[in-house]
Amino acid sequence: MRRFSYFAFFDFDGTAGDTFKPNRNGIGVNEAYKMACDKIFGTDFAHFERAGGLQNRGPVEFVSAILENGERDKLIERAHVYLQKHKGELDGYVPAGKGASLVWDGDPLSVISELLVRVKLKLLTAQIGGASRDDNWPKPCPGFVEFWRGILAFNEVSPIVKFVPGIVSSGHDLFIRECFKMWGLPEPALMVTDDTMRSPVCAHLPLAERIKPRVGPVRILCEQWLKEQKRNIGHEDPLSCIAGRGFYAGDSLATDGDLAKNLDLCFLWFNPEGKETGSFAGQVVKVSDWREIIGLLTSRKAVSMMTVGVPFRHIAQTLFY
Repeated sequence: MRRFSYFAFFDFDGTAGDTFKPNRNGIGVNEAYKMACDKIFGTDFAHFERAGGLQNRGPVEFVSAILENGERDKLIERAHVYLQKHKGELDGYVPAGKGASLVWDGDPLSVISELLVRVKLKLLTAQIGGASRDDNWPKPCPGFVEFWRGILAFNEVSPIVKFVPGIVSSGHDLFIRECFKMWGLPEPALMVTDDTMRSPVCAHLPLAERIKPRVGPVRILCEQWLKEQKRNIGHEDPLSCIAGRGFYAGDSLATDGDLAKNLDLCFLWFNPEGKETGSFAGQVVKVSDWREIIGLLTSRKAVSMMTVGVPFRHIAQTLFY
């Protein structure tokens, strides 16, 4: 019996987890980055603001902007001094074998980026949870828990069509796993985060290829899936298994939307504020609550199309337009 796989890839921050919304202590992802910058570089958040804020950028991009918009040599020296004082406090926030080295050598950008990540994660990890379930932080984005459970439940009973859920995020492994645990969800079997992209396994890739909207992170995710399926496609690009066969979901048109377009995937834009797409040219479905989507994806109409391998863009046009 032939089986059909459709891919359901998600960003994390602002798409699965509402991590940008500050918790009871006034701390979310943006605030944690601000605080980490202040600890490392000093001057009461000025370097964070001068670099234009986070703007959905990865750590290397963000540190590059800080160094470009300040006195580079002084900032590097401040980071070096901070690392010497606090290195022993920063273990345990990145899985073994992932992330970059904190050994100060000839690449200060890499070391400072890793330092920023670890300091930020130390701050954020302490915020997970709350005094009660209602007080827990971060909350899942509306409907995400039901969506994730629905995908897994569908896979349990569907003999022909399977969804392949995965997380591709500039977030971090241990933090994401703790969030899934707090939400009562099985953690993602497939996940590629910035921890992976900073790690030695990606040293052969230029920095630009490791950051969304470039496809490097998803290529690694596809390699994970093919290995799990014990499939060998030889010299064929691992991305060939997903082209036209699913969606990537995110909260940013500029990074997540362009990534979906580069992958030939439909873009599910988590857009609870109802912003307009502007000049975005790819296929986009606006989502304000993930519960709106799961019922359609697992409907009889959708499954009947998937059982004969209809490309997902056509399924999306039928379901969502």
